[in-house]
Amino acid sequence: MKPWVSIVSGITIDGKMAPAKGVSSKHTMPLPLKVRVYLHTLRSKFDAISVGCNTVRLDNPLLRVEYTEGKNPIRVIPCNRVDISPDMNVFKPPSDAILAVPENTDRRALESFIRQGVKVLLAGRDEIDLKVMLGKLYELGIKSLMVEGGSKLNGSLLALSLVDELVIIHHPMVVFSKDAPSFAEAMNVPVLNLKLVSSEVIEGYLITRWIPEGLENRKSELEYLYASHKGH
Repeated sequence: MKPWVSIVSGITIDGKMAPAKGVSSKHTMPLPLKVRVYLHTLRSKFDAISVGCNTVRLDNPLLRVEYTEGKNPIRVIPCNRVDISPDMNVFKPPSDAILAVPENTDRRALESFIRQGVKVLLAGRDEIDLKVMLGKLYELGIKSLMVEGGSKLNGSLLALSLVDELVIIHHPMVVFSKDAPSFAEAMNVPVLNLKLVSSEVIEGYLITRWIPEGLENRKSELEYLYASHKGH
């Protein structure tokens, strides 16, 4: 068993998540207020929210619910190597964060996180095993997980067929950058076909929802998430 996994990402018309490699999209591709309300309302409906280590380094996000009322999801950060600081916003006390790492991680690198109340989850031997991670999250009572990137985490989840739906916020821009990170990066993976489920426009931003091929007849366990946004 695993949580319901929804990738929710903003991308440009040319499929990029940021204007250039190593550049934060948080500051260079800001969303208008009503779109932020939409995004944070989604956050409030999920048990947990996840981003990769590189996104934490670049954006230093809080991953909290703002711009609307609602509960804060548990923050899940998968890291193949613990090369981020416990002082990042997602780990600051009081923390409900989960740091997922491989089993061979040096325990001394985890001590400062544990002292701050961060829960350490071991998943995989030398690298994060996302299937194992999701299974353990489910055992902890996490039944729904919102993933906000980055491109490597998106790509790995999609390549392993662990994604139940995708919600794409289309930034009305083209960045013209060869090295800008794309929506999903993975090695030696065949084309993944998707079915469009719904679309709407909020403040000039097209928002589309997709289901991976093969899941077309599966009713979304989280259908109410989207119905509440009609009329924005």
